[in-house]
Amino acid sequence: MIIDEINSLAEKYDLQQILTDEIKNQYIDLTQLKTYTIDEEKTYEIDDAISLEINKERTTIWIHIANPSSFIDLDSEIDIKARKKATSIYLPDRVNLMLPQKITNNLLSLTSGRLAPALSASIELNQDAEIINYSILPSIIRTDYNLTYKDADELIELKPPQEAELALLSKIMIKRYKWRLAKGAIMLEQPEGRLSYQEQDIILNIVEPTPSRMLIRECMILMGFVISDFAKNNNIAIPFRIQNESDISYSNVFNDNIQHVRNSAIKQKLSRAKFTTTPGKHFSLGLDSYVQATSPLRRYSDLIVHRQIFAKILNCKLYNKSEMDCLITEFNKRYRESLEIIKEAKAQILFKWLKLNRTNLWTTYFLRNISSKENLVLLYFNELEMEVYCNLDYIGKWGIGQTITIQAISFNALKNKVLFKVMS
Repeated sequence: MIIDEINSLAEKYDLQQILTDEIKNQYIDLTQLKTYTIDEEKTYEIDDAISLEINKERTTIWIHIANPSSFIDLDSEIDIKARKKATSIYLPDRVNLMLPQKITNNLLSLTSGRLAPALSASIELNQDAEIINYSILPSIIRTDYNLTYKDADELIELKPPQEAELALLSKIMIKRYKWRLAKGAIMLEQPEGRLSYQEQDIILNIVEPTPSRMLIRECMILMGFVISDFAKNNNIAIPFRIQNESDISYSNVFNDNIQHVRNSAIKQKLSRAKFTTTPGKHFSLGLDSYVQATSPLRRYSDLIVHRQIFAKILNCKLYNKSEMDCLITEFNKRYRESLEIIKEAKAQILFKWLKLNRTNLWTTYFLRNISSKENLVLLYFNELEMEVYCNLDYIGKWGIGQTITIQAISFNALKNKVLFKVMS
């Protein structure tokens, strides 16, 4: 039986196994599907995959998410450590994984050619990209291709006949994207600058929106919706992600043809998304409900969602609403701590980058005031494709999007603080 191969690996790493025939029979063998993963080049946790099943009667989208919850016991040593970490942390110079690397690499990650347990959703859309049917089930998959975004973009563009599924799936997800737009979704796509270390050098990489990035984004948002809808319909307590409606109209914005400026003006109007056990709309996604559930190898709240969904499918004990509320409070705190670590690491490498380029004149766009006392503002650096908190020698009466030319004049290494002079 195919699941016994999974169990033998679980036993090797001293993990919980899928033992009873009743539970084993709930897992569907999907190894016949051609399955792709698409990630960054240096991805340690490959936790989502996609397939497209085409036959005469229907076209079915399959989305597969790695399944650590069936192999990591609640309150086991691994589980407790993962809960305390709450998330994997990707820093410019290192990675701190939520789960042990040997388990992620050798059992749970969706590495090509290897059997892997997953939570899979089969989804059918109509011609307008509206969902007409879906099902969620435990599965065993075998990934055929681990692609980078660059690889996937080439396949989507070239459309080789032997890989027609990927180009077709991309086309379907463009329709789904347009469906969400019609439902009021707000798109905040923009190029993103990322600084990283390459040996002793600091490298700036500009990540542009591409067809494969849109494909994966839409598939993961689709998966988040169907899991939330399943939980809502079955009264399962999970950390739904909701966002209240906002008036996003704005005025007196300079250079709103620049994506970062326009997006910043909109983001300042949006209400903050939050976790709650009560399902509700997610305004900027244009969805009636949503949950983050596609990264259980790197985010503990996603692992909890999987644990709840599997418990319902396999008729096991679930967390109740009160228990889930306590968990939400706990991992909200842990996430904030992780974000501070990431923020500090980004500030350090940016400080070094600016010091290396101290003679540059930077063309920036004003986004908002942060602290008048410290002359601290948020600026968009056009060359870096980044929003940067900057201490200036003075603050003018600038409108959102107004162009400001600045130059660094002093560096405080203890605080990773750069003081900029406003040149014009």
